[in-house]
Amino acid sequence: MHTADLATALGLSPDVPATAAAQALAIVADLAVTDGLAGPLLLAATGRPGLPAGFSVL
Repeated sequence: MHTADLATALGLSPDVPATAAAQALAIVADLAVTDGLAGPLLLAATGRPGLPAGFSVL
């Protein structure tokens, strides 16, 4: 996440290595499912209306 944050702040594409991206996304998905937040996350990830204000699975 920090690499993506830094790249975005610098106006660069947030390219994340595939292995790191897969691991981070798996953690985020697990947290969302555990906390009952999978629905909003799935909607946002598939281009539906944005996430609620302040949404975070962390």
